Amino acid sequence: MKTVLRDNLVLVAGIALPVLLLFLFLVAAWLPGLLQPNPKYDFLYVVHNASYHSRAERCVTYQIKDRSVVAYSRQVAKDGYCLSERLFRFDSTKLSSVEITVIFPNSEFGTMQQEQIVKEVAGIIIDTNQVSPDGYRLEGPRYDYSPWIFDLFGGGSRNSSLRLTKGARNIAVNEGDQYYYYGNNYRFIGWLIER
Repeated sequence: MKTVLRDNLVLVAGIALPVLLLFLFLVAAWLPGLLQPNPKYDFLYVVHNASYHSRAERCVTYQIKDRSVVAYSRQVAKDGYCLSERLFRFDSTKLSSVEITVIFPNSEFGTMQQEQIVKEVAGIIIDTNQVSPDGYRLEGPRYDYSPWIFDLFGGGSRNSSLRLTKGARNIAVNEGDQYYYYGNNYRFIGWLIER
């Protein structure tokens, strides 16, 4: 065996060096992301329910009002359409999203608008900056197509998920959620800063 390797030293080097170089490139691409600390702040975001097949009786939207998250609900006309929203809270300790549902009391106000403070996040300071105090940013879907070989080095992406990014670190926000995101069907609300 030693003589075979010694006799074919150029062939062994020609195979081993590219494999070693590929391994070094992979480590150089993944290591900076692994060294980034986990995010420290939860955040809120909404996803627009754009299904044309499910006509809701009420349309729900979310806004910031007087440093609180307020849910607005209004009745939709019989043949009307409304882009209703779903509210999510990303938990930075579990690295997963949970939907927050606001229940409005039944009313006979017709098309009048109702508003209600979201109790799950009442009393928490909402920071609406795009970048969190610890440097993370929420980014939407990416659709840059490239040959598959560049995917090995992080160059190509056909990612339809929301991501938290900081440097080379990317964290999927909708892990386990079977909801597809596209260009403008989500909206960032803010980072939750505990008092």
